[in-house]
Amino acid sequence: MMGSQIYATSVGGNTVYLPLCWLLLFVFLDLVLSDKYTRFRGPSFPEEKIVTQYLRSYGLLFIVQFVNFAFAVSSDRFTGTQWCVLVVLQVFVAGTALGCSHELAHGTKTDRFICWWVYTIHMLSQHVHQHLYLHHPYVCTSKDTESAYENEDLYHYLARVLFMEMKWYWDNVSKSIFIASKFVTLGIWYLIYFFAGVAALKCVVGVVVATLLFTYASFYPLHYGLMRREISPGRFELTAKIHSWSTYFPSNYLAFQLPVHADHHTNAKRFYYNLRENEDSPEYPWSQSTQLVIAMFPPLWRKMVHPILHAHMKKHNMQSTVPL
Repeated sequence: MMGSQIYATSVGGNTVYLPLCWLLLFVFLDLVLSDKYTRFRGPSFPEEKIVTQYLRSYGLLFIVQFVNFAFAVSSDRFTGTQWCVLVVLQVFVAGTALGCSHELAHGTKTDRFICWWVYTIHMLSQHVHQHLYLHHPYVCTSKDTESAYENEDLYHYLARVLFMEMKWYWDNVSKSIFIASKFVTLGIWYLIYFFAGVAALKCVVGVVVATLLFTYASFYPLHYGLMRREISPGRFELTAKIHSWSTYFPSNYLAFQLPVHADHHTNAKRFYYNLRENEDSPEYPWSQSTQLVIAMFPPLWRKMVHPILHAHMKKHNMQSTVPL
């Protein structure tokens, strides 16, 4: 994970662009190979303990890498272009670390402790409880803060989910823990300022804000427009695979298979590499990164997604979502 810094500090020059080329390669593979390898499958690991240790190590190493990054960008050895590339790469690395932390959130107390630290660095400490105790039980209902309604654009969604998630944690979990976790984040930022300087602090805050927005934006397509039927006041039909969108592309593994979302919600304890496709789940014909680009233009999003959504709702006799 520290490749971008190692390249830049030990070699310098244009070598800093190599990790960026590696990222672009995944986009290229998605575009070129998607027709042939749409149902891309990764390796099968026989020992779950090995994968658990890998996920824990990834989370812990990211924390070390985050500190390393803060000191790296405080150096004057980079050109402006190289500095910008490092920032972009750090947002990418943070995104993959949050994908890893999502896996850890569904594990043991030790796993969730590591997950909490990774999320706390990015001002997302409240998300662990929200994801486990609100999103999963009440996904695709009016109670869930994370499910996007039909006709809700990306920008309205981001504003709503950021506010409502913190409000839910404040009202239903613990005000004191909420405040303490934010002070932990601010304490980390102060230490970065004290030891690495103002330039490093500005860079780290920028990365945190960008990562936070990118993370919530990646949630937007996962349940867009899907709603579970309310059987009686406060009681909803069981969560099924028709209530989550899925995507099958090689780059899914950069997000620990999060886009294979339908199977995750019906089998939350199943490791990411064992998630399976299902014909009942609506499917995006684009990779996750492409979905986010389309979502940035709400009219284009509605034009491209609504025909697939409405066909899926008609096929499974689903009700319309809360109008906005």
